Amino acid sequence: MKEYKYITEWADLAFPDREDSFILLKMFEEIGEFVKHPHPWEAADIFILLIDICNRKGIDLGKAVQEKMIVNMQRKWVVNKHTGVMQHVDEGKD
Repeated sequence: MKEYKYITEWADLAFPDREDSFILLKMFEEIGEFVKHPHPWEAADIFILLIDICNRKGIDLGKAVQEKMIVNMQRKWVVNKHTGVMQHVDEGKD
């Protein structure tokens, strides 16, 4: 997402020695904070970190979301009765 290139530029200046694994660990930390306190700024922190790692990997997140939603909308979905987690059903598999 080119419009968010400034996020990675800022992170490059603030944390030049960061590694992808550090970004992901920080994102997991922020997800935990969001679960405890679902404040918009906690959601923003998660988004910022996701944008940073996607930019570093050359992934256009906006395009990927659009493409993946087309796939998701064509799938059949169920909620796992044991975990409460939604999952898609693999059609054609037993």
